[in-house]
Amino acid sequence: MFVAKDIKTGDQITSLNPVWGSRFEELRSWANSERLVCSKCAQTLRFRVGNLRRPHFAHRVLSECPLSRQSAEVLEAKAQLYEWLCTKYPAKVEMDVDLHVPEWERTADLVVRLDDGKVFSYWVFDHTPRN
Repeated sequence: MFVAKDIKTGDQITSLNPVWGSRFEELRSWANSERLVCSKCAQTLRFRVGNLRRPHFAHRVLSECPLSRQSAEVLEAKAQLYEWLCTKYPAKVEMDVDLHVPEWERTADLVVRLDDGKVFSYWVFDHTPRN
């Protein structure tokens, strides 16, 4: 997953945000001190960064969190869409947002909030059939 909550400030942190591009060690330090938690299940997270995968957060223990069950394809699609939207709407894109839609238990994968009050929501669906 690419989003964590900073329990010290209450801010949502997106690892793909260009702001963090040169500050990975800071995110790793915060994760190691258990400052970063999952915004959905509040479990502490690890921060992972390397040459083969995008910078991301991971649950320390496998859980039933809905955010931890996303396929690699969905995560990559979300990452690419997030990066593209950030070029069009800098500082206005959020990832994994609970919009509190009645009878819809899924968070929005991406949300763009414009200055004029308009909100655009995006959901990425896996093509693999599931029960």
